[in-house]
Amino acid sequence: MFPTLADISYYVTLISYLIAMGILGLGTYRAFKIRRALAHPIYRSRALWLALVAVLYIIVLFTDLMPYPNQTNLVTATLITLAVTLPYLVFAFMMFSSVDRTILVAIDMDLFRRNTFQWPRLRSPVYASVLGSFFLILVANPFLYLQNPPLWATTADLAFYPLFLIPLVISAIALALSARRSMESTMKRFVGLFSVSVAFFIADSILFNYVYYFYYTPALQLVDNLVIIAATYFLYRAITSLTPLGRVEPLVAT
Repeated sequence: MFPTLADISYYVTLISYLIAMGILGLGTYRAFKIRRALAHPIYRSRALWLALVAVLYIIVLFTDLMPYPNQTNLVTATLITLAVTLPYLVFAFMMFSSVDRTILVAIDMDLFRRNTFQWPRLRSPVYASVLGSFFLILVANPFLYLQNPPLWATTADLAFYPLFLIPLVISAIALALSARRSMESTMKRFVGLFSVSVAFFIADSILFNYVYYFYYTPALQLVDNLVIIAATYFLYRAITSLTPLGRVEPLVAT
């Protein structure tokens, strides 16, 4: 019996996720190894943050592959939310925080101290929007697993992504501008690669949470799989771009 299109789509997604998790696993290993070899605290911090982002990304991809029921009682739905949605929110917050801290570092290292988007002032309302969106989805998400979810829960689910993605898009643009303005070549390369990874992550969020919601095809699933692989690849490249900075050479006995 020949596999159906749905079966092929599932296996392609599974392989794509395994590739992405493999890239992230290698990136995590490289990040911790690079962190031990760096002398400059700023770049040690960047390596650590991206290692944590990579680990959380692996957890998110793994939970996406786990089957869970669409219809259940509220107690079970709350447990599913904590097991599936909470890891994504922790990862998303860590991704956003990494972008935020990288923008601040780039501004601080800029010779002319150019304040991209007045970021030190803008970051407080942006954080408020991100945390508010997280609270909204944690409250609404358990009700979405019920047989007849209330309209307010569906509306809150759709509203979550603009409240989170708009601040992330703004921060991604600020990150890209910071890369262009950086005078230090390695920081410029690192920020540029990280901004590309964030852009692909945003594209995946839009495809997975909005496009699929209204219109799903296996072709779109394939595109999303490629976007996920691209996001993980550029995150890996951002991690490895830190290698040339502040390397600590082993002492040689004389």
